[in-house]
Amino acid sequence: MPITRWAASIGAAALLAGCSGSKGGELDCAWLASNNCWKTTAAAASSCIPGNNETGRLSSDGRTCTFSGGQTVTFDDPLVTPVPSDKQWKFTVNSNGQQCLRYEDTNTQSLKLTTGAGTVTESGSGFGLSVSCPDRSTYSTSNGLALFSCADGGLPSFPGNSWYYSGNAVSFRILGTQNGSMTIFSCQGM
Repeated sequence: MPITRWAASIGAAALLAGCSGSKGGELDCAWLASNNCWKTTAAAASSCIPGNNETGRLSSDGRTCTFSGGQTVTFDDPLVTPVPSDKQWKFTVNSNGQQCLRYEDTNTQSLKLTTGAGTVTESGSGFGLSVSCPDRSTYSTSNGLALFSCADGGLPSFPGNSWYYSGNAVSFRILGTQNGSMTIFSCQGM
């Protein structure tokens, strides 16, 4: 069952964009298409997350998933299947003992991504969005739905996450990255 998370009004909460180092400004189509802080923050973890074709083993208690390359995903709450449709994801990816990536759905209308490039946080209120970048710049819009009309604004281009489970296998991806999406982990239960 594939699930794509857009937590606020029809996807507004997952629309992260534009944090390229200025004081901030409007969250708009130009920022969404730019090499924004969501993209650069996610990219900083690309060399230390498990590869796209690697599948880790989920521990019997659902708390960790280990990979042959030395990566471990540690879940704040045990990962179970079937995965609830309202799952709030909170996990850390370590590579050979060093933190590589931290992802948190902090509530139904906000999320946080942390890598070696810093932390991006996003919060929504109604249709409005506010994104804070590692450089402390903030971008906002009062109408996140307007971003769906962007020229290259198909749903996969909006930052957020998508996850899938089948039987006792679970995969999690981050959307809206430099290559469109990035698989963070695929885990198989015992």
